[in-house]
Amino acid sequence: MGGEKRHCITSKTMCLPSILVHLHILLMTASSVFSYVHFTEENFPGNTDISLQKMTLDRTTNTLYVGSVNRLYKLNSDLEEETHRDTGPVFDHPTCFPPPGQCTTKEFSREDTNNIIKILLVDNDRLITCGSVYQGTCQVRSLDDFSPLGNNTSEEIAANTRIGTSVGFISRGPEDRASVLYTATSSADWIDNNVPTVSVRSLPESPSANLFSVLKTGFRAVSQIVIPAETVSESPNGFNITYVYGFPSGNFSYFVGIQPWNHRTLPREVQYYTKLIRICQRDINLLSYIELPLECRSGGVNYNIAQSAYIAKAGKEGGEPWQNQDALFVTFAQSLEHDREPQRKSAVCMYLVSDLNQAFFNRRRECVNGHQSDTQMEWYKSVACTAVGKSPTLLVAQMDRQGRNYCHTLDFIGPMGGTESPIIAQAMHVDNANLFTAIAVSHKPQESAIFVGDDSGHLRKLMLTSQSEASVSIDHQIVPDSSIVQNGLLLSLDEEHVYVMTQRQITKVPVEECSNYTTCSECVEGPNGVGDPYCGWCTLLARLGEFGCSSSSLGASFVTRGHEAKLDLVLGILMSPNDQCVSFHTVYLAREGSEWGL
Repeated sequence: MGGEKRHCITSKTMCLPSILVHLHILLMTASSVFSYVHFTEENFPGNTDISLQKMTLDRTTNTLYVGSVNRLYKLNSDLEEETHRDTGPVFDHPTCFPPPGQCTTKEFSREDTNNIIKILLVDNDRLITCGSVYQGTCQVRSLDDFSPLGNNTSEEIAANTRIGTSVGFISRGPEDRASVLYTATSSADWIDNNVPTVSVRSLPESPSANLFSVLKTGFRAVSQIVIPAETVSESPNGFNITYVYGFPSGNFSYFVGIQPWNHRTLPREVQYYTKLIRICQRDINLLSYIELPLECRSGGVNYNIAQSAYIAKAGKEGGEPWQNQDALFVTFAQSLEHDREPQRKSAVCMYLVSDLNQAFFNRRRECVNGHQSDTQMEWYKSVACTAVGKSPTLLVAQMDRQGRNYCHTLDFIGPMGGTESPIIAQAMHVDNANLFTAIAVSHKPQESAIFVGDDSGHLRKLMLTSQSEASVSIDHQIVPDSSIVQNGLLLSLDEEHVYVMTQRQITKVPVEECSNYTTCSECVEGPNGVGDPYCGWCTLLARLGEFGCSSSSLGASFVTRGHEAKLDLVLGILMSPNDQCVSFHTVYLAREGSEWGL
């Protein structure tokens, strides 16, 4: 065997030791060729400041939609441009209503203004875009050519400033609504000072005057949280909330945000923290709104500023309690002292959604029980935990029956914080020399693969081994000297590639390049000695619909690095002298007296 050519593939099976085996051999050709394709946005009139902002995938057609400054793109799965449409510059000013509206003052007039895409979502057969112009309004567009569909709306939704942040997603809503728009946005330069920072908005399927409007009870908009004017006026530094990510899970919707601990603190003393917001999807009045600090720690250090996040399943199999559960993966950075600006000191943490829900449940139960004096939400309005004339006994009993999935809809003890009840996780990976800007997670391999992008154009692949441990499998530079944008990683529909977005370019990177390994040790250990969750050196040709050698006549046997003890074997693949893939169909393990049919 020493003179035979070997090849590493992604089907992970076993390399047999010198024991008695019975082999059924199948020969087939194996080849894996990957190339990095990319899309580059070129300069064009009105967009000299190139900056790709958002990308989203139509999971029905596998089409990639990209929002830039002043332009939308439609790309196929290989990043070939199918069409584009200019969205700016437009004649606008923050003091002016959207056309045909007037400006509120004669001191300023409309001028050429860049349109920065803040929210980009596929909603069935239409595209939702929210830009920074026209007071941050949104449009419904055709997925084919981006032409507007239906009526325009005057609802302010996205931040209408360059640095303002906005996130949005579509999920189930209250009162049996199949889909609504959940949004969170930092304060901006709107004419209206009462634009909500968190809101739930209507998404009628046909053109309607209610498009994007905050959900109402009667004629009153109720599905919203507005930053009080007193909070802004009392803040020496101008209170604001920066939003990083939003997602649905189960019957709840969540947002990740950053804000000062105390809105009254002087700029030279202000400290920032990350918070996680949760609202119940059945609650139209947002009385279920609750927020808790979200912390990521390593060695006593708190990486306090979230930079990106991703919701995915944790692990695939193996019997661990945390595997195959919804989990929130977040990259954090340490901020500069008394500043929201991140340093190049980063960490990655994972939070099981079930643990998050338990923390929210515990906090609300403490308040209802009277174990905490108030709702600890100073920036909004803290109220006493026990309302006059209300007995907590019945509510506590109801909460205990529903457990961590309890949906609070009562008209007392509404929106709630918990600055003294942080949700803490231990970092699974730390790098004090780089700034992590994006993350994506695939649980297609048995161990989840975590992809992390940074501000120098590097993409690293981590292999998740426990709730608080992940090892670097691969680290290589995709785009030299160019930062991967915030949340600028997106898995392809089949999860065989990850799209990597920098300010000028999108690159399609294969999640595995196992064919680069030429020896068994390289394949099993990987370049960093920890292996690759996608790669195996196999002699038993088994396949789970992944890559590499295939055979419809064989069943599946998939053993990852770290699980070799299962058969006392080593992962591997054998190639015959004429470059044919050798497969073992049945293996008899003489020392265990058992047969493994593969």
